[in-house]
Amino acid sequence: MWPILLLGSLPINRLQATMTLVSLALLGAYFAGGMKIMMDSEGWDAADSFYFWAMTVSTVGYGDLAPTTPKTQAFVSVYAIVGLVLVWSIVSDYYGVVQGKLQDFQAKLLSTIGIELVDVHALPIDKHTPDQVNAKVKYWRRYLLALLPMVTLLALFVALHFVRKESSFTEAVYFGVVTATTVGFGDFGFLE
Repeated sequence: MWPILLLGSLPINRLQATMTLVSLALLGAYFAGGMKIMMDSEGWDAADSFYFWAMTVSTVGYGDLAPTTPKTQAFVSVYAIVGLVLVWSIVSDYYGVVQGKLQDFQAKLLSTIGIELVDVHALPIDKHTPDQVNAKVKYWRRYLLALLPMVTLLALFVALHFVRKESSFTEAVYFGVVTATTVGFGDFGFLE
């Protein structure tokens, strides 16, 4: 019964419940670790540290709190990316569950008015099996290609900030990550 409490009225199996608990534990550990570092390095209290990481992983970045030392800027540059991946992968998992339930509801609703949806996954694949496709597709190239715009944007921001502001490399990387991830704390500006 307890897994149902985690997702409201969405029925989930034991594996999904376990994965949910693992995800929530990882998220809790992420916040606890980040909060501890910011409390020790910046002297913030627990509420400000939690608020900072919540603001960071949601990419809001109001600018009322920002790291002030090169050490914490370097830490945030790495830890923010880890947090974004963690949080949005959890959101993606939940979205997949919710999306499946919404599609089932949509199919039932449409069937009441005489419209039947076709499950395209049940259709035969033209000429190639999934194994044949997987053998031909170089997925690592696709992943690298997907990362290329982000890495290019990050490198551009780092180079521009480093040259224009005559800042340290750590400050330039921090500026690049905060800008490329759209967090934007407001503590650095390109035109300042």
